[in-house]
Amino acid sequence: MVSTTSPCAKDVFFCLAMKKKIKICFVCLGAYPLFNQNIKATFGGAEVQLYLLGKALTKLPEFEVSFVVANFGQPAVEVRDGVRLYKSIKNEKSGSLWRSLRRPKPLVLANVLRKIGADIYIQRTASAGTGLVCLVAHLLGKKFIYMTAHEIDCGGEFEKMNPWLSGRLYRYGIRRADLVITQNEEHRRMVKEHHGKESIVVKSVYKIPKSSELDQMERKYILWVGRAEDWKQPEIFLELARNFKDHNFLMICPRSNNQHAYFDGIKERVAELPNVSFKDFVPFAEMDNYFRQAKVYVLTSKFEGFPNTFVQAAKNTVPILSLNVDPDDFLEKYDCGIFTGGSIDKLKDSLHKILNDEVKRARLGANAYRYAKENHDIEKIINNYKTILEKL
Repeated sequence: MVSTTSPCAKDVFFCLAMKKKIKICFVCLGAYPLFNQNIKATFGGAEVQLYLLGKALTKLPEFEVSFVVANFGQPAVEVRDGVRLYKSIKNEKSGSLWRSLRRPKPLVLANVLRKIGADIYIQRTASAGTGLVCLVAHLLGKKFIYMTAHEIDCGGEFEKMNPWLSGRLYRYGIRRADLVITQNEEHRRMVKEHHGKESIVVKSVYKIPKSSELDQMERKYILWVGRAEDWKQPEIFLELARNFKDHNFLMICPRSNNQHAYFDGIKERVAELPNVSFKDFVPFAEMDNYFRQAKVYVLTSKFEGFPNTFVQAAKNTVPILSLNVDPDDFLEKYDCGIFTGGSIDKLKDSLHKILNDEVKRARLGANAYRYAKENHDIEKIINNYKTILEKL
């Protein structure tokens, strides 16, 4: 049979095919408050990272970006910051596995994913949803990328800490993902060892300000930022405040979605400390203002991924003091903070040294900024993502 399509027409069709945008869908139920700051709901670092990445990809002509977000009472579909947002299920704790199974949430979510018809679906943070999104993507003949957000995502802890079905669904998703992206080399090794899965390392992304924007900022307090969850150990920060009564401390501590009593207990402890100020919510767009006035940023978590707050501190020339977390030993390697190896006594001693040595504090802050500029600048890293997505 002889084709009736002319060579010129074939060239046109070829060019049109080449120009077809790759449709990327981020499944991130908690991201909606970042797009709509009128919604005062708690979000975490995983949501921030996908929000920043999604907005950056939207600016590239090769991609069409959408998000599946939770039901906050918004329209079914809307566009914000150039990103199409699809409303799905309510993002809430069900209280029991049986109640979760009775509800049609998985079917509702799967139907939204089907309607979007993306080429690549991306999800971050360990959950039963990891397996669901992976399964739906593959049933549709599409690709699935899983991005780790936490140490417990990588080495089997999530499966141990959660009900059997949730753990199995998560394991299904991470092990069958078309690509797994981790935040540091240690987590890459953990994923390989526990899940038998190769992964790649892509560092967290942020817009890095010009150094001139940070000059002459008055440093007023020691800063702690995080949700009110027991594994973040905010009470240790309050213990520091008791030992440094001549210094001001600021705690930015949103209420967690599942530890309300713990949040109330932290607020009661803060009320007993006159040198501690407390904020239970700060819009993401305003966070830099608080970091830029900090003398030191303190992290007390038992474990993390690569905390967003590390990059937020570093890009604002704030030295980092960390009790338990130092991914790939970067604090010592780049001389941008102090890691105390789990010792609270060393945490106190290190804070004393930083506060009483302005030269040291300035050096650590300058090194932190240089580290952030070299390793976390979204203007550089977005090209890595462009290559990854085009080759998948």
